Amino acid sequence: MLKKINPSNPVPLYQQIKQSIISAIERGEWKSEEQIPTETELGEYFKASRTTIRQAVSELIDDKYLYRKRGVGTFVSDVNEQQKAHHNWLVTINTSDLIQSKNKAYTRKILKMEEIEADDYIAEHGHIEVGTKLFRITRLQYEDGEPATYTITHVIARFAPNFMKDRAKIENGLHQYLKECGAEIVNVNYEISAFKATRKELIDNLEVEPESANLFIKILSSNQDQELVEFSYTFFNSERITIPVYYKYR
Repeated sequence: MLKKINPSNPVPLYQQIKQSIISAIERGEWKSEEQIPTETELGEYFKASRTTIRQAVSELIDDKYLYRKRGVGTFVSDVNEQQKAHHNWLVTINTSDLIQSKNKAYTRKILKMEEIEADDYIAEHGHIEVGTKLFRITRLQYEDGEPATYTITHVIARFAPNFMKDRAKIENGLHQYLKECGAEIVNVNYEISAFKATRKELIDNLEVEPESANLFIKILSSNQDQELVEFSYTFFNSERITIPVYYKYR
């Protein structure tokens, strides 16, 4: 059965629908060459507009998960086509992987943990209600002892009520800790952009030049019910960290 979407999740509805369909295909509930429901039927199921459904389906066709037969309908692609399309693009943004791939030493440190309520600014950028209870954790990650990334993460408090007491567990990996709390992350949405280093905390912690251009990633992480669990802002020292993108031609 397709997983329902969550309108309160900041991840766009069409992306949630895409992930729901991909999950059904990967679980084998929708099999290769099987015809899928019509756009109208999907719209009724997800309670979404036809435009939203069409965008999700069109992107799944572009990604080779689905294909259309003119005058007949839309079908699940052969598994080999899915795998070829899936493996054409490879993007690595995991900081530890990026650092260790260069045979550099990777370390991390928690700078601060605090319990807060979302103000107008945080609520707007996290797409949550003002006053939502959050745990905020600020971390630095290092390459050979030099600062590489500065990350500010907000965890929705109800998913990890003992967060402030579990620093030792969190230091071993935030997503692993959230999984142990019953809030396993299954969907991650990334927005990559650039930022100019003007804030003192970024200049000092990342050891970058004032006004220098660096990479920035906003990350929205959701559970299997499409509920937002945590959202993060990661600022890169672009002299130390770059994000490789690989494309494999067929």
